[in-house]
Amino acid sequence: MRVHVAWHNVFQNKKRTLAAVGGISFSILLVFMQLGFLDATRTAAASLFQIFDYDLGLVSERYKFLGAPDSFDRMRLTQALVLPEVEAAASLRIARGSWKDLATKSTSQLLIFGIPVEPRFIRDPGVRAGLETLRKNNAVMVDLFSHKDYGDLSVGKEVEVNGKSVSIASHFRLGVTLFSEGCVIVSSDDFSRLTLESGRTVSYGFLRLRPGSDPVRVRDRLKGVLPDDVLIFTKKEMIQQEQDYFLSVKPVGVIFQVGVLVAFIVGVVILFQVLNTDITTRLDEFATLKAMGFGDWSIYGIGIQQAMLYALMGYFPSLLLGFVVFHVVHLLSRIPMNLDFPMALFVFSMSLLMCVLSCILGLQKVKKTDPAELY
Repeated sequence: MRVHVAWHNVFQNKKRTLAAVGGISFSILLVFMQLGFLDATRTAAASLFQIFDYDLGLVSERYKFLGAPDSFDRMRLTQALVLPEVEAAASLRIARGSWKDLATKSTSQLLIFGIPVEPRFIRDPGVRAGLETLRKNNAVMVDLFSHKDYGDLSVGKEVEVNGKSVSIASHFRLGVTLFSEGCVIVSSDDFSRLTLESGRTVSYGFLRLRPGSDPVRVRDRLKGVLPDDVLIFTKKEMIQQEQDYFLSVKPVGVIFQVGVLVAFIVGVVILFQVLNTDITTRLDEFATLKAMGFGDWSIYGIGIQQAMLYALMGYFPSLLLGFVVFHVVHLLSRIPMNLDFPMALFVFSMSLLMCVLSCILGLQKVKKTDPAELY
């Protein structure tokens, strides 16, 4: 009986139902978008570390995040090799610079990554494929996800980096929109020439351990061997530290987290208003059901099922639209937007919670309804 009544209550006025579903779908889509941007921030914050294959990472004691890594003495990597568990070490040097397209005279911000031409520390196929091209002098590997102001990125094109002429030798795909408009990878020798920085300092150190070694135990031993001017992380810890900084400290992560909460509250308010209006116009009917002997929970079930119908009808259109919007945003901005199953399931759970909260608020009038008021 409850399903039958709830169904007819929802679809009795189709125009009102359509308007209600549109409002609920919009609020759920907002939740999808805010979660998508939040997840994209989490992914982009640590995307650089996914390029490298390593077990432990070293950074300066003054390290904050990738955009401001500071530097430490390269000797720390040599000292780390003292432990028998450490098989090899590599460095990453980072500096900010400028990019100039000679054809358009347009200039842009730039991150310059200096790496040793050492394939065993690289896990990204695109970067591995382009390593050999960096053996030539004045050669750069350009991120294809760089801003459109970088212009034509064809192989062989001459551009300027920090006022010095270089040639585009190959491409890779990263996307560092959280830090800069684009980036290039160069060899360690070219890095020193382009940035005029000393080769004695590095921004990141990467350690490969011998098979069977426990990264946590080796990390703890290294803390006793190396001076206090460096911090040591496992790869998982390094990625987590970078993500936590952006999500908890930087405004971009806080804004998206607040955005999820605001979108959820908007959905609860819209669904409550729909239910409240529908229940208000049918108070006499609910009072009649009470007079006929139906219990409170039987009557509440009608309202709960109405809310679930609205929530479900709002969820699935927003899910389909979310796939489209995520794809368009990725194409236009290169932000790593990905609507996966865990996110879809989480938003579905939020939709059901939205239904429960709106029911609790909307059914208060039914609870107070007195059948005697009908006569």
